[in-house]
Amino acid sequence: MRWIGLVAASVLALSGCAQRSAWTLPVQPASPEQLLRDAPMGRLPRLARPVTYRAALDLDPRETRFDGTVEIDILLENAATGLWLHGDDLEVSSVTATAGGETVAATWTEVLTTGTGNEWGWKLQSPDGVHVFASIEVWNIATVPTRIARSSDSGQTWTIDTVGPGAFRLQGIGFLTPQNGWVGDEYLFRSTDGGNTSRYSLSGEWHRIGANGETRVSAYAMRYQLALYSNFTYTLERPTTGDQFSQQDRRSVYGLQASQAWSHG
Repeated sequence: MRWIGLVAASVLALSGCAQRSAWTLPVQPASPEQLLRDAPMGRLPRLARPVTYRAALDLDPRETRFDGTVEIDILLENAATGLWLHGDDLEVSSVTATAGGETVAATWTEVLTTGTGNEWGWKLQSPDGVHVFASIEVWNIATVPTRIARSSDSGQTWTIDTVGPGAFRLQGIGFLTPQNGWVGDEYLFRSTDGGNTSRYSLSGEWHRIGANGETRVSAYAMRYQLALYSNFTYTLERPTTGDQFSQQDRRSVYGLQASQAWSHG
């Protein structure tokens, strides 16, 4: 998807001095370098909110392209000399902007051709309001592995995880806990990274003090178990099966101590 700048005609005027648009809003000419620097790298700015879309399209199933006109009613939070819109492979013949019954000519400039439109996250799901999961979709699933996005701070920051070998679309995602969930469509994958550990211990002591001395006996027993699944390189070493590995640890420890002391009087 491409980032498109829709700006008043006077913004891109050839004159280097400040001008006034048809709506009497002072503007400065914007260079392609400035537009590229200001292009949003994600969600569109909140300056403009679309209210109504009207589209009249001439569609022919036998053709790969179509013609038509599109009108968008928007509410502006503040005065602006231009708007950012989404567009992909568009041939725009003319653009106008209307406000207060007055229409002015505008220009449609393709600014950023990479953007983030080739992939998007959806199917957002959160088991506890803090951890959030989303499946990542792409236009061409054969070019990238299947991935999910996850956040542990209510969506403020995200990390990307690869899901299983191969590439396929994720049509479902559901996590019961931050560590236990499923994703898939034609294939179903269950999360296994993470693990569990346990430790149990028992100790005791017995002693007896008599006229001739003191007897002491102490004993302890400890049981430790670890089952951990990790994947730090995803599919780097084993592209077909994935690089996940498991760590298993089980330990049992026992101890006994006895002592006898005699009194001589």
